[in-house]
Amino acid sequence: MDWTKPTDLAEQVSRYWTQGRILAAKIGGSPLFPLQLRLRRPDTKALGQQFEEVRAWIRELEDGSRARRGFGYDIEWIDINHRQLGRNQIPDGISVSTEVDALLGDPSKARTKLGWRHNTTFDKLVQEMVQADMAAARIR
Repeated sequence: MDWTKPTDLAEQVSRYWTQGRILAAKIGGSPLFPLQLRLRRPDTKALGQQFEEVRAWIRELEDGSRARRGFGYDIEWIDINHRQLGRNQIPDGISVSTEVDALLGDPSKARTKLGWRHNTTFDKLVQEMVQADMAAARIR
């Protein structure tokens, strides 16, 4: 089973970043998004012989998608009509719609590799945001 996993998708986006392609597109004004990612999916033989594994693979992809998490990648679906299993939908493509969906980071790396720690609690951050919004409303 060599089907694309959410970690593979994250690696693909990461390569775009490390190669400078996302930043170059932003600076140069050339459209990069929606960004189509490579998807290795089960063939019809695997659908028939490994149906439960295929279902688990689909659930894993869905759990990492923007539809579930609110950010990330979108899944493009295709209807198939399998002679043993009947009509089903399986992922046919993966795309990242916006730059924001591509650039969500993981602060744990900054903690482990750089020793970085946040200085602002969540409650303090909310308080600062509310104060900034109130100040902006007074200016208008």
